Amino acid sequence: MTRFCTRCGAANTDDARFCARCGAPMRPVPPASALAAPARPAVAATPRRGWGVWLLAAVMALLLVLAGGLAWWVFGYHPGPTQAQADAAAAAWLQQHQNRLQQTACVRNFNYALDPVVVNGYDQNTRQWLDALVRVGVYTGPQVIHRGFFQQLQYRHGPEAARYIRDGALCVAQGLTVGRVQLLGADSAALRERLPGAAKLPAGWAVAAVQLQWRGLAPWAAQPPFDAQFTQLQSALRQTIVLHQDGQGWRLATPAEELGLNMQLGAEAAGAGVDQAARQLGQMLNRAAQAFGGASAAMPQPAPQQPGVLDWLRNLFSFGDPAAKLPREFFTAVAQGQMQQALALLGPDLQIFGADKLRLALQNMQQQMQARGGLKDVEVRSVSDLSGNRQVVYVLDFGNGSQERGTLVAGQVGGQWRILEFKGGGMTP
Repeated sequence: MTRFCTRCGAANTDDARFCARCGAPMRPVPPASALAAPARPAVAATPRRGWGVWLLAAVMALLLVLAGGLAWWVFGYHPGPTQAQADAAAAAWLQQHQNRLQQTACVRNFNYALDPVVVNGYDQNTRQWLDALVRVGVYTGPQVIHRGFFQQLQYRHGPEAARYIRDGALCVAQGLTVGRVQLLGADSAALRERLPGAAKLPAGWAVAAVQLQWRGLAPWAAQPPFDAQFTQLQSALRQTIVLHQDGQGWRLATPAEELGLNMQLGAEAAGAGVDQAARQLGQMLNRAAQAFGGASAAMPQPAPQQPGVLDWLRNLFSFGDPAAKLPREFFTAVAQGQMQQALALLGPDLQIFGADKLRLALQNMQQQMQARGGLKDVEVRSVSDLSGNRQVVYVLDFGNGSQERGTLVAGQVGGQWRILEFKGGGMTP
């Protein structure tokens, strides 16, 4: 059979591999079976089978993702509060504390309800204060009044009196509003400062930082001589609030719920030592008093006083001072498991948790004592006056030879000496 070259067209034999004229390679002749076989559309089935495999794989992957997401939601995901829920909790907190906070914007150094006010001419301090209020429109005057040999000055309420005088007090702001509310993340430094020790915030709880702003603040409140009376208005007002999740969602925690959380966190953080447990207990209890608006909320922390001659004499005969007996009575009762007796030695601000929650913290303290060989002795190192109370420095001696130093504040409650506050201490040499 003659074959023709596809390059030059020359005739070649059927078994020639190269063209006899130009040397170009000749195309091989297909076998007879191939020539006889009819053409079949063999590529149609393969693509259909490939698309089916891909579709099945995609469906399986989607099911795995959905199953993993469902498991994450049910077992491992605890959604935190939304910004709207945090804002609502901040508004609820401010509504509860608005009246108390408003008092920081008011002064009662004078009966401002009086109209007119008559001041003796020689009363320079009152005159200077009222003259300053005249300049800002709260009062008008003065009108000079002669009474025999004496001269008096009369002041009357001015156009701004109704705005800034309320219930006989001078109030330079109408109230507080919520400015910015920021939810604190689990790793934020602000939250770590809020939590005691190494305690972690459990699921179902959140903390937010709230910035408050004064509403209707008088522009002259920051000017002399008023700035000396309203020092708290010059700094930003910040507050941390606690949110709790229940069946209805996230809301502001009640004082009782917050106290329970603080007690739980304090017990977790108390494992580093007995005196640290006492300090954590005191911090939690003091925070509890502030949450309820108790005496500790408005009581400034007194500065430590240097011991004098009377303190030295009192320390010499400290066995007769009832305040000096409190450390031994309290820690001995805890070490012996007499929790009811120990609770009776705490003041009212430290009792607001309730016996059950306080007993939990005291039991943790007892365990720490047992881990150090038990409580061997309680030594009182000094007793000093502290604004009508007593500050007692003590040392705890343990069976393993270690010691811890601590400080507490004691005061009279109903004629009986009680522990009012646990303060910081440190390890003795």
